[in-house]
Amino acid sequence: MTTKTTWVRKFHRCDDCSTALGRPVEWEDEWHCACDDACPECGAAIEAHDWEHIDHCEEAEKSARAAVFAGSHPGLFPAR
Repeated sequence: MTTKTTWVRKFHRCDDCSTALGRPVEWEDEWHCACDDACPECGAAIEAHDWEHIDHCEEAEKSARAAVFAGSHPGLFPAR
């Protein structure tokens, strides 16, 4: 049986970088909570200016958790 978990697609904008660079610095990400994300230009924690709920199946959530774990523990998963 596949269960569904609600995830959030968050839309971010770094106004400081947009002003400094003279172009919009905007991005989106998906997560299971409405948390801040780091600006890809300056690394500042940026709160989402908008979001929408999306559905992911349990398998996608497990895969995302595994990718985060593997990324934070590189020695446990050697390259193939």
